[in-house]
Amino acid sequence: MKEFLLKNYQWIIPLIIGGVLVPFIIFYFQKRAKNKMVYKPDIFVTEVWNQHFFNIEFINTGTEDIIDFQGIIYWQQEGKKEVRRLCAFINENENQLFASPRNCRILRKGEKKIAVNIPHYSDDGKIEVVIKGVGAYSREKIDKKFIVENKVKEK
Repeated sequence: MKEFLLKNYQWIIPLIIGGVLVPFIIFYFQKRAKNKMVYKPDIFVTEVWNQHFFNIEFINTGTEDIIDFQGIIYWQQEGKKEVRRLCAFINENENQLFASPRNCRILRKGEKKIAVNIPHYSDDGKIEVVIKGVGAYSREKIDKKFIVENKVKEK
């Protein structure tokens, strides 16, 4: 056996490298590809009537946190388009009458936040909600538009 190893030593090093290094490289790149596919930011928006107040609820349905979270609403009031940046949020289990609204820059995975100070009425009964943000791990940008319905202002 010694003679065989001494005569064929030029094959030992490639066999060792191939047996150890190649599986490690394959495992490393498979793990990176798997991690890229797992993290996906996503959000869902719905309207909520809470204690006679009209609110908009944001639910992070993705698999990662959303950072740089921004919400903007557009609605028709007295014939012209109005714009408001959402900057007052409460948690889903807080009482709106007694809670202190806070700013929301990060929406955690699975978290629900309720935006307050939303107009109850609009001319066409619709509010357009534009959501912008960035996935915390994947750095994938979110730019979504939703239409929620509120009451139509009677003339």
